[in-house]
Amino acid sequence: MTSQERHEVSLAREDIWLIIEALDSHEYWQLSEPTWRRSGAVILPSDDESLWDDRPDPTEEERAVVFEIERCRALADRLRPLATGE
Repeated sequence: MTSQERHEVSLAREDIWLIIEALDSHEYWQLSEPTWRRSGAVILPSDDESLWDDRPDPTEEERAVVFEIERCRALADRLRPLATGE
């Protein structure tokens, strides 16, 4: 499937919330490094640069992970209005 293909799927709001929660869990448990986690959230340089001041610049691999986390967040942001009925 190319990124241009679109599919329609009927989902209840509860299903959409489950997907949003799954994206958050995927971001936290599978993608992020434990050192990126704080108070139950993943903190990226774009979230709070001051928490990254004492760290070396991200490696190419870490930048790729940050990109994937940002993709998860963007998808969750697009789904949230559907889950709330906005």
